[in-house]
Amino acid sequence: TERLRAERALQESEERYRRLVEFAPDGILVQIGGKFAYMNPAMEEIIGASKEAILGTPILERMHPDFRDTVRERMRLLNEKREAVPRMDQKYLRVDGTTVDVEVSAVPFAFHGEHGALVFVRDVTERKRAEAALERERDRANLYFEIAGVMLLALDSNANISLVNKKGCEILGHEKNELMGRNWFETFVPEPERERVCSVFNRLMKGDVELSEYAENHIVTKDGELRLIAWHNTLLRDDRGYITGTLSSGEDITERARQ
Repeated sequence: TERLRAERALQESEERYRRLVEFAPDGILVQIGGKFAYMNPAMEEIIGASKEAILGTPILERMHPDFRDTVRERMRLLNEKREAVPRMDQKYLRVDGTTVDVEVSAVPFAFHGEHGALVFVRDVTERKRAEAALERERDRANLYFEIAGVMLLALDSNANISLVNKKGCEILGHEKNELMGRNWFETFVPEPERERVCSVFNRLMKGDVELSEYAENHIVTKDGELRLIAWHNTLLRDDRGYITGTLSSGEDITERARQ
C-alpha cells in the first residue's frame, strides 16, 4: 500500500511538472548530443514547426549563422563539462526561413539516461523591435541636437556640464571633450555676475525658487571674449520628480544688443 501511494504521488508530481512545461509561455527544449530531444508547444511556435518535424534534427540547423560558433561552444560546456551557461540573446532560424530574436539560458540535464541540456527560450522579437525603434529615435534626436542653430546646454545639480552641442562648442570656443564635466559658473560666467547666477541656480536645485524660462546673461569664451546669451530654460527631473539639473537653449545676441 505504501509503495502504491508513493508511486501514485510520483505520477501526480510528474504530471504536474509535465503540465507546467507543456503550458509554459516560454519555449522549453531538451538538447541531447547536439540534437532536439524534446520541445514544448511554445517552442514549436518559436521554431514554426511541430515537434514531430524537428525532434532528432541538429540544434545548429535552427541557429542563425552568426551564432553557430557560440552555440557550439555552449553545447560543449553543457554536454561535456556539465556547466550551466549564462543567459544570452541569439537568433533562431524558423522553418520558413525567417529569423526570430530569442533570449536563451540552459543548464545541464539528464534525459532518458543521457546527458544533455535543458534550454529555456524566450521570444524577444517585440522587445528588439522596440529597442531598435528607440535607438532610431535617439539617433534622430542626437542629429537634431547637433545641428541646432542655438547652443544647447545641460547642467547637472552641481552645475557641471553634462551635455553640450556643436553650436555651444563654437560659441564657447572649446572642443566638446574640454567642456564635459566642467563647472559652468566657474568657467564661463564672468565674475561680476557669477555669485548672483550661481545663487539662483543653487536655490533652483533645492526647489526654493521658480525657474525663469527666459534670461539673459554674459559668458566668457575661451579667448576671453564677452558674449551676451539669451537663454530659454527648463528643469530636468528623475523618475521620482526630483530636480537633477537644467537644460537650456542659448542664442548669442551680442551683435543684436550692440545695435
